[in-house]
Amino acid sequence: MDEKQRIILDATRRLLNRHGLHGTSISMIVKESGIPTGTIYRYFKDKETLINALHQDLITQISYYICKDIHSELPLRQQLEILINNVIACNFAYPDRFVTKAMLDLLPSENHETQSCIEEYFRPLLDFAKQGIAQGIFKPLPVEVLLCLGLGPIEWYFHIHKRHFYDLTNEQRTTFIQACWDALIIHPQVNSGEIL
Repeated sequence: MDEKQRIILDATRRLLNRHGLHGTSISMIVKESGIPTGTIYRYFKDKETLINALHQDLITQISYYICKDIHSELPLRQQLEILINNVIACNFAYPDRFVTKAMLDLLPSENHETQSCIEEYFRPLLDFAKQGIAQGIFKPLPVEVLLCLGLGPIEWYFHIHKRHFYDLTNEQRTTFIQACWDALIIHPQVNSGEIL
């Protein structure tokens, strides 16, 4: 990606955060980026192509931080802790990117390139869930459902409450991670008064 493309994508991201998708126009992107309309259209044939490129760029950036240091040879519980701490650190460092990606994730899309991008760059995250299922540790649910159980509470906390996890004490953070783990794992059944 050359410098002009990076300027266009960054300007688009800032505008989407301020004005939303429908409130952001190409003319606004021209003004924000300082890049002429013709040059923008040379890189991106239309607004939809630009938005798809931005979405894929955010997937690449965020997945790098979230999946950092995740290795299948680590115990699953440790992998989850790394994932959660990576998500927290990424959100703290790049809150606007997190919000924009979440917004773009909700768009209806037939873009197979975006889906392939998600599968490629979030492979360690997907493998984490599959590994837990294969080992009989995680609930036998679709991977996407498991990841919602394990990481969904972070999304809620960040996007609904607009807060950082740095507000939590170390003890609360440890308890939060344990709660996410508990949501993923298979618990013994309750039989005649046995404790879960």
